[in-house]
Amino acid sequence: MKNNIFSIFKGDRWIWSCYIVLLGASLMFIHSTTGALEFQRHSTPVHYLINQCIFIILAVFAVLIMSNISYKRLFNLANIALIIAIALLLITLICGDATNDAKRWLKIPIIDQTIQTSDIAKLCLTIFIAKTMASHQQNHEDIKRGAIYSGLAMAVVSGLILPANLSTALLVGVTSVLLLVITRVMVKHILIVGSGLAVIAFLAVLALGKTGALPRAETWVNRIEAYVQSDDSKDKKDNFQADQAKIAISRGGLIGQGSGASMQKNVLPHPYSDFIFASIIEERGLIAGLVVIALYIILMHRSVIAAKYQSRAFPAFLCIGLALNIVLQAVSNMVVAVNLVPVTGQPLPMISMGGTSLIISSISVGIILNISRYSEQEGKEKEKEEVEESDREQNIEDITDYPFVIG
Repeated sequence: MKNNIFSIFKGDRWIWSCYIVLLGASLMFIHSTTGALEFQRHSTPVHYLINQCIFIILAVFAVLIMSNISYKRLFNLANIALIIAIALLLITLICGDATNDAKRWLKIPIIDQTIQTSDIAKLCLTIFIAKTMASHQQNHEDIKRGAIYSGLAMAVVSGLILPANLSTALLVGVTSVLLLVITRVMVKHILIVGSGLAVIAFLAVLALGKTGALPRAETWVNRIEAYVQSDDSKDKKDNFQADQAKIAISRGGLIGQGSGASMQKNVLPHPYSDFIFASIIEERGLIAGLVVIALYIILMHRSVIAAKYQSRAFPAFLCIGLALNIVLQAVSNMVVAVNLVPVTGQPLPMISMGGTSLIISSISVGIILNISRYSEQEGKEKEKEEVEESDREQNIEDITDYPFVIG
């Protein structure tokens, strides 16, 4: 019975371990950082914890399903998945739920829940680029054609995400560019085209922010100005979020204040999502922060190993692309918490409170686990072939020592 139960947990054990630890950390820190919010909005002190437990159960089911379904099916679904994702982004842009002038969520009427369509689009775009580039590896011209198709898809998806969420649009662009580099697209071509597009986008954001044509653009400009301004500036209040995060980190020290002992969670905006990394350090110290960083590094490392042993390009590209999505989003959350970049509003994958991000990240982990199953099989077969080849060579060497061979 024991073997039957654990047989469904297939794939790389290190990735499974990282995933489970991250989910455990999510429950612990969300429970400890939502206390004030619970008393303000709900009579029960565990409302958000129960919600997160429900999402985690769904996420685990998603991982189990995706890790047991062959990644090969995604190859045929890549194009239609991207079209559906673009349609969802368009619908969200037109009639999505708006918060602070940002239409990022689409409400599902029957279950009365919202989904963040940009997360879905990011996953679908990664699958599409992996398929497109895997199908265009014959020669340099073929790779260039694949890069053009992938670049157009990236531009459409990023462009539709941009009006409501600049940081996610940038993450989509950076991840896609890195994936293109991995798929043998020449760096100089990416730099030439990418630099031009980046300059145009930056100037457009500044212009829209100053003229008020795009409400969110003004917010982006203000955040950048707040980040680069001096400490004695009269507009220091605009950098309130980053300042409170730095206070939380400084209070944490090496071992932290203890579980639930965070003070900054009462004043820090979104201590359970956007700034949960600062809350982790305040409560559990720098050691806990380094452990979280190590978990994402291990996940990336094991994904690269899984990709390394693939005999086909598609699973290798897909595995690395999905891992980059998770890890770069984690890096984005962490560097904001320590004030290395302006505030972006990116959640910490599989730890921050939220449904869509957790489910999509879990689906990505499930696909990586499924690919790692094939890499384990191919790795064992390759190792077996090497051992057999070595044995054959050894046998030949041994036979030459026999007297009857020498004559």
